[in-house]
Amino acid sequence: MYVLYPERSVSIVNEMKDRAEKGEQIFCDIYMDAEKQADPAKRNTGLFFFRGNPGEKFAITNSGGGFVYVAAMHDSFPHMQELARRGYNAFALIYRPGAQSACENLAEPLPLSTNMLGNSRWIRKGIRCGAAQPERVWRPGLVPTEPQHLEKRFMRKVVD
Repeated sequence: MYVLYPERSVSIVNEMKDRAEKGEQIFCDIYMDAEKQADPAKRNTGLFFFRGNPGEKFAITNSGGGFVYVAAMHDSFPHMQELARRGYNAFALIYRPGAQSACENLAEPLPLSTNMLGNSRWIRKGIRCGAAQPERVWRPGLVPTEPQHLEKRFMRKVVD
């Protein structure tokens, strides 16, 4: 059972709104435009970014939701907000519901987490979906080997 704290949720949304109004990047696509055109379901995926200190280690969460919905508001965002306050650059994955599609979405940014100066941290959330995704993704052949489009588009710009 998930517990939602309305006051905390409102504070997170207000913080994100304030940051967006200041011109900060708060959302990062994980797919190229051509990929989203070929598969429109990929349009609603990506990483919400909670800025920490430049050059600091980073964390990525994939929230629970039982492969039925994405529980990011109450399962990822509060943790990422707190990690950012402690200096980490924190990302919350918004994935497509469904076991296979959720794992594909998680696999997309995974190579970056293992290729950024050895500074990666993964935060696993949830009981079913959030906790199961990393184990499912690390199967041979599922993790993309060419993440350059992600790295070029936002990781260096956002984290540095």
